[in-house]
Amino acid sequence: MDIKVTADDQQQRVFLRLGSLGDSVSDRRALSKPLLAGVQIIQREAKQLAPRDSGFLRSQIIAWTNWRKTDAPLTGFVTVATRAKRMRNGQLKAQRLADKASKGRSSVVVTAFYGRFLEEGTEKMAAEPFMSPSVERVGEQATETVMAGARMVLLQLMEAKL
Repeated sequence: MDIKVTADDQQQRVFLRLGSLGDSVSDRRALSKPLLAGVQIIQREAKQLAPRDSGFLRSQIIAWTNWRKTDAPLTGFVTVATRAKRMRNGQLKAQRLADKASKGRSSVVVTAFYGRFLEEGTEKMAAEPFMSPSVERVGEQATETVMAGARMVLLQLMEAKL
C-alpha cells in the first residue's frame, strides 16, 4: 500500500530546512550528548558487574560515540579498551607518556584484551558475562534517557533552523 502526502509551499520550505537536520558535524555532536549519557548508564552497570581481580578490567570499560564519522549512522558504544592510541609517527601514545614519566626507562602498555574471554568464556574457562547482563538490566533506562535527551536536542535544532 502506497501513501502519498502533499504539502503546500510553506510546508515544503519547512521540510526542506529540516531535511538537513543532523547532517552537520555540530548537529551530530549535539545529538551525541544524550546518546553518550545513555551508554554511560550501561557503562556504569558493566563496571559494577565486571569480575574484580585487580580492578584493571573495570578501569578499561569505556563509553563513546562516533559523532565525528559523518558517513555512518550516529552510534553509541560501550567496550573494553583493547588498543592504545597510536601517534602519527607510529609510537603508542600511552607508551610515549609512560616513557616520559619513567624518564627513559622502558615501560609496557597493557590493555584489557582479555575482557572478551571473560564475557564469552573459552574452552578451558567458563564465561563470566558482565556486558550483556548490564544491557539487560539497565537497557530500558538507557533508552529512555537517550530518547528524552534527543527530543530536547531535536527541538532546539528545529527552532534554530526555522
